[in-house]
Amino acid sequence: MERYGVDIQMSQNTAVLSAQQKKQDTDLQREIRRHQNTLYVLGIGVIVFGLWTFARAFLATVVEPVDESLFADSGVDEDFGVFVIYVLLFVTYGIDILIRLWVGIKAIRAGKGTVKKKLRLRGLWLLCFLGFVVIALEAYSVYLSILEQDIASLTNLFIAMLVDITILFVLFQLKYAEIKLRKLLEMSLSG
Repeated sequence: MERYGVDIQMSQNTAVLSAQQKKQDTDLQREIRRHQNTLYVLGIGVIVFGLWTFARAFLATVVEPVDESLFADSGVDEDFGVFVIYVLLFVTYGIDILIRLWVGIKAIRAGKGTVKKKLRLRGLWLLCFLGFVVIALEAYSVYLSILEQDIASLTNLFIAMLVDITILFVLFQLKYAEIKLRKLLEMSLSG
């Protein structure tokens, strides 16, 4: 008689453990889906902010063209100097948008769960570093505008700096979601 009681107790324990394991698996899958969704949304954000950066640079060169008098004392032909500056800007912003597109598309794929290789967003650290450099340059420009009391320039620089800080925040959130999702996927495969 006692044996049946032990068997019943063991089957109840097994059922409880099975229910707990099922709940943990459900919670793990929910966390994975949440971080995948975060990667998907932030991937789109990185692409949109990349397009914004390119549009801002393009409009800045159209609205405020390069001052040709910069080359008057250097002995460089003014037209050639302006051409070189525009080519350098185009190449720099082209590389920037390509890196942002690559990171954004890879994050969107990770969000959909279609990454074929191990999840790594390598270009993300480069974008974060460049974001810090841009914000530092903008902060210096804000400082100069305050010294010169140029309110119009100060307002534009301050708005651009806020947008770049937001972009940097998005990039850090993307990196956090990538790391968290990678760890959750490793837990899911090992468990």
